[in-house]
Amino acid sequence: MVTANAHAENLNEKYIHEFLVAVDEMSVNKNVAGIGEFLSDDVVITMHISVLGNLQTHTANKEQYLAMLAQGWEIAENYKYSRKGVEIKYLDEGKKALITATVYESMIVEGTAIRSTSTEAVIVERQNGKTLIIKMTGETSM
Repeated sequence: MVTANAHAENLNEKYIHEFLVAVDEMSVNKNVAGIGEFLSDDVVITMHISVLGNLQTHTANKEQYLAMLAQGWEIAENYKYSRKGVEIKYLDEGKKALITATVYESMIVEGTAIRSTSTEAVIVERQNGKTLIIKMTGETSM
């Protein structure tokens, strides 16, 4: 008996590294369409954002998240992005991976300097030869 997952491609260090390098490059360059290439069509995104102590929770699908990125990056000047502290845990016998990291962003919006630190957790899997985010959660403080 053959199951649907029998032919699923396992993740490995090379796929994860290529994925992280590409996503970081797309982020640095504010390439919304490029980021979209790494999101599965049914991705679930949850963001917990604390601004001056006020916590807000946002849930988005792929289209909503990309629209939010486009709006934010459009008004951001002097945008800087970096990812540190990457940890990888393979799940489901290597078919998925949980990637956690801290993302640092800074920008100027309408003359005001903004800095944020986000703890992000993404679950990725290989779909049709590509490493895609199927779930993302983030805790951001500004």
